[in-house]
Amino acid sequence: MKLFADGSLGSGTALLHESYTDDPAQRGIAVLTPEALQQKIQLAYQQGWEVAIHAIGDQALTNALGAIAAARKIYPGIKRDRFEHVQLFRPQDLPLLRNLGVVASVQPVHVTTDWPIAEKRWGQPRCRYAYAWKSLLRAGIHLQFGSDAPVEPINPLLGMQAAVTRQTTQGEPPGGWFPEEKFSLEQSIQGFTLLFSWTSHRESHLGTLAGGKWADLTIFNQDLFGLPPDCWSSVEVEMTVVHGELVYQKGK
Repeated sequence: MKLFADGSLGSGTALLHESYTDDPAQRGIAVLTPEALQQKIQLAYQQGWEVAIHAIGDQALTNALGAIAAARKIYPGIKRDRFEHVQLFRPQDLPLLRNLGVVASVQPVHVTTDWPIAEKRWGQPRCRYAYAWKSLLRAGIHLQFGSDAPVEPINPLLGMQAAVTRQTTQGEPPGGWFPEEKFSLEQSIQGFTLLFSWTSHRESHLGTLAGGKWADLTIFNQDLFGLPPDCWSSVEVEMTVVHGELVYQKGK
């Protein structure tokens, strides 16, 4: 069940603990109150479902964590819930996020378009924990990557490039935005492949290339590990295989 804890950064509706830097009268909106979130989560659990909660602002994440924690007291057991976006968080919320085992489902390509807006709206000091996915990983949070298509391009190479460089394709900002949050290429590939198979209950079939699993794979015409990141976006797909069936081959 998809639920919404708040709005978005650009519209100024992402729910924050503290006011917007460029609009001190605003802290965003709660699309669902904490009480309503808990009720809907409990309804999902009652039906045997799990939840994916849109949470961009740090207050939205706090509310969603509290609602899940309360709902699980009534409906205990392992759940494969996830929070979508997690674009701003407070470090003090990470222990509960880790203990609940909720997946942070994030979209690295957002950092390339959002970093100037985030600094304007949230302020540079608060942005230390904005799009800070390496900090989530270090804290033991389950992390999966996505594209957020059709809002952003579906091409995962752009997401990998963003995760590794934290720059636009034009190389801005120099050195990368909060470069301590950069991922390696190997970590980025894992982000796009490994954990989503678990959250979708398909880990016995997908996520890794191994005997007995479905042959779902994409072959590029160049080795990403041998190229600088600013060249990845020009790499072309040579072949795509889905469930062992060749569904695309370049030139055919």
